[in-house]
Formats: sequence, structure tokens, C-alpha cells
Amino acid sequence: MIKHSVPKPMLPLRRLMRLPDLARKCCWSFLLLLSWPTLCSGAFDRFMVGARPTGLGGAFVGLADDANAAWSNAAGLGFLSHSEISTLFSRPFGLRELQNLQLVAVIPSRYGGAGVVFNTYGSKMYRETVMGISAGRRVLSALSLGVGARILSLSIAGYGSTHLFDWQGSVFIQLPAAVKAGLVIEGLNSPRFEVGKNRVPRTVHAGLSKKTDRVMLSAQIDISGIAPNSYRVGQEFSISPQLYVRAGISTAPSVFYAGLGVRKEHLHVSYSIASHPTLGFTHLISFSIGLTEEREG
Repeated sequence: MIKHSVPKPMLPLRRLMRLPDLARKCCWSFLLLLSWPTLCSGAFDRFMVGARPTGLGGAFVGLADDANAAWSNAAGLGFLSHSEISTLFSRPFGLRELQNLQLVAVIPSRYGGAGVVFNTYGSKMYRETVMGISAGRRVLSALSLGVGARILSLSIAGYGSTHLFDWQGSVFIQLPAAVKAGLVIEGLNSPRFEVGKNRVPRTVHAGLSKKTDRVMLSAQIDISGIAPNSYRVGQEFSISPQLYVRAGISTAPSVFYAGLGVRKEHLHVSYSIASHPTLGFTHLISFSIGLTEEREG
């Protein structure tokens, strides 16, 4: 679910982008060919699927209170109180070749909440695409269970494409004192890419959140068998019912995040910026529209 595996460039990225079109394509092809084995096992390891979660440093598994739960923690959909459509646009590190677009839609029902996700990342040279469905259902008044299924596709121009099917399981619980906790396990079916037969590692994400009248705090740990554990901390401060300020930090690597949110009736606009120590800044913007009145319970 979010550090993104980006091949380490032999040329500074900004200089590479200023090369003539043919030379730039050759450089990208060479870099991607060298990194193909890594990409097959590390692609889609991306937790930043909305500007609001990004502004919180990706610490969203223990919060999961909006449409982004369809990706981050499906069990949170069991407490969903309104339908919502959310979009995302970003260009990681300012590169159009890494453009990221996303559409999420969620809806509650008497049986629980359900959501669909579509995410595309990259360009014709290199592209990741994810299509997924998720559902969450309350089994107790304060406990919800969730499941998600995703089809992941990875393609590199001139070198073919590969696909896999991934299952996720999740838990979300509301604790006393406005504390919430979440747990997500990815790769339940130990999926393999068609090319190279590389398995996607099983990954565990666990998080907590605590909300007061004006401040929300969240924390998360991501555990994978092939990478160091990643720790995430974020906070959201409500300046007014319409304006929010966010900040966060994550480790492995150390990345700092900040963001703003503006809410006007059913429309919610979020902006976030992430500062990578080597690759530079990434700007993200999300637009969310509530389709039904928000209701309690």
C-alpha cells in the first residue's frame, strides 16, 4: 500500500527531462530495463492514494473515515455514513512521466459499505494500473471487518506487461475515548506476477488514531518481509469547520508531508505536498463530493 519504488536515475531527473524526446525515451527505457526485477516485486507499494492521507504522512489505516478507506482499510467502510466520490491528481517529483490519477467511489447500505477504486500511474513508457473493489461490514457495534480484491497491471513499453490478483483482509475498531484502531493485511493469497514469477510480499499495516474537538492524531507501522519497517505519524488541526491543516512524517525513507483541506457543504478539496530527501517534491490535489447527507451511525 506506500513508498513508491522509483528506479535510481543515472542522470538527475530534471536534466533527464530536458533531453530531446528520443534521447529521454532511450534513457527511460534503459533505466526501466535495468530495474525490471525490482519493479516486479516492488511495484504498487504505494500508500499515498489521496491528498488527505498523504498530508497525514500516510497514517490512515487507523482513521479510514472517508472514501480513501476503499483503498487504505476496507473495514472502515463498515462505519461509512454517506456516499462519496473522490479524485486525485499528482505528478511525483514534478515528472509528467510519473503522473498519477485516481478515482474512488464508496456507498453505504444496510449490509455495510462498498467501494471501487481505479488508479493509474506513469505513462506509455512505464505504467501501473490498479482496479479494485472493497467491502466492510460491522459485526459488532464497534467492530467492522473488511475485504478487498485488486487486479494490478504493470507494463513497460517494449518489454511487455504482467498482472496479478491480490486479496486484502482488514479490521477496524472504535475504542473508548475517541480512539480508533485498524489492521490491514495485503497479499493474503501470496500473488505472483506472470512475468518472472516473483511473489508480492505479504504486508501488514497497523494504525491508531485519536480525535478531539479540533485535533486528530494518527500513527501507523508498515511491516514487510523485504524492507525495513516504516513508521508514520500525522496530525490534522481544524482551524474552523471549513478549514483544516495537516502535517506528517514517515521513515524508510524519511519524508515530510504537509497539507490543507477546505470543506464547503458537500465539496471537500485537499492539497498536500511530500518532500523526498533525494527526489524532491510531490504535489497532490484531491476533490471529493458527498452524494448523500452524512448521518450518524
